[in-house]
Formats: sequence, C-alpha cells, structure tokens
Amino acid sequence: MVSISSIVVNGFRLSLWDINKDMKTIAHRGCVGYGAENSIEALEGAKRVGVDYAEMDVQMTKDHKFVVVHDFNLKRLTGKKLYVKDMYYKDIVGMKIRDQGFTGNIVSFEEYVKKAKELNIKLLVELKPNGGEPKNYADLFIKEVDRLGIRKEYKYMSLSKSLMEEINKKAPEMETGHVIPLQIGGFSDEDVDFFVIEDFSYRNRYVEEAKLMGKDVYVWTINDEGKMNQYLQRPVDGIITDEASIFLNIKRDYMKNNTYFDRLARIIEAS
Repeated sequence: MVSISSIVVNGFRLSLWDINKDMKTIAHRGCVGYGAENSIEALEGAKRVGVDYAEMDVQMTKDHKFVVVHDFNLKRLTGKKLYVKDMYYKDIVGMKIRDQGFTGNIVSFEEYVKKAKELNIKLLVELKPNGGEPKNYADLFIKEVDRLGIRKEYKYMSLSKSLMEEINKKAPEMETGHVIPLQIGGFSDEDVDFFVIEDFSYRNRYVEEAKLMGKDVYVWTINDEGKMNQYLQRPVDGIITDEASIFLNIKRDYMKNNTYFDRLARIIEAS
C-alpha cells in the first residue's frame, strides 16, 4: 500500500520532471519482432514501427570486406561453427540465418546501407573488431563509408575506444561513440561524440557530466516497460531497445496524457 507521504513526495517530484520529448528510440539490431536480427526484414520492421535509428553490427571478413552480423562465431544463427574473421566475403554474404522463429540472410554493409537509404531510416552502426583486422582497419572503414556516401548521415560506435578515437581524428565529420559495458565513476574526456552505457551503470550525474563535455549519452538494452517509463523522465539522449514499438507507444501515451495527475497516477500504479 502506498503511504500518503510517498504519494506527496513522488507526486511533487513528477510535477517538476517533464517527459524527455527529444529522447531517440533506437531499434536494437533492427526490430527483431519483424525479422532475424540485423536482417533486411528487421530493418524494414524498424522503419514500419517509426524509430529514430536502427542499430546494427558490422564485422570485417578475411578479405577485408564489411558484413552485417553480430556474433564472431556464427553457430547461434547458422548452426555452423564458423568465424567471420576466417571467412571470405563471397562465402558469408547470403548465408541463411535463423533467429527466434525468423529466417533471413547475412547481408553486406553496402546492401544494408542501400536498403536504409531506400527506407529513409538512419543507422547507428556498431563496429565489432573480431581480431582479424589489418592495421589500417580504420582507414578501410572510412574509405567504405565515403564510397557509400554516409560520412555525415549516421552514427558510429564501438567497444574499442582507440578505434573510435582514431576514426574521429581522421574523419571528424563522422559522429563517433564509445560503448562502455561497465561505467564506474564519471566519464573521461575521450575524443568521441557520445557514450553508450548499459542500464545498470546509469546515473543521472554521469549524463550531467557528459553534457558539460558536450557529449550525448545513450543507454542499452531497455526492454522492461517499467524501465522505459523511468527513462522517459531522465536526461538521456536515447535508449536502445528490442521492444521499440512498446517504447514508442508508452512515449506517445506520456505526451498525450502528461498532466500532474497523470504522472501521479503512474507513480501510484508502479508502487
């Protein structure tokens, strides 16, 4: 049972907080409710749902080509124990994948970008170094980005801070981000444009510190409706989610029903 004091305190808090209307909705590996992860079908689903960005993963093949796939080992998606770094482009592109009841194909980065352009949907591109990259990996990727004409159009991120800082230095027009699985304490002033952290690492003060450095903050992977409600009242720039349609529905409901009493009712319901 909710105490009167709790209602008053939380109600007052919500009266001061407004919904974060500018928060971006980012579909994790595309909308996986419409197709296998990182597939063209999942990308089309992301467009259908109406997200701001589709997040996707890029790896390099043995012959230094770029393909869209998350796992280093393809066993989970193809049933075959094959490593992307050991495979040639011609052998991996078109491979059948199965994911949560859906089937699809591994596609090239070029094909994925072409479809994104046709759909007019922006991408959050995660570079996933798999250990097979040459020393000029950053240069090769920048060259591919320029060939596809997407230097300024999308956002780019990686777990590798050094890779992102190198790309930022060589191609400052590209918007770069550092993916940080475990953030302890404040952010260091890295040569990137944004940070991406996991939910359990999130603190409001981290975002405030990042803003003082002129950097954005995104959080992944937010799939729980309660968490979605919480993040809509936090100062993050976007959330990455497998449940983009649910989040967008919650956001629309907030924007339609966002009086003091609406917010107080949500606090009571969640307590």
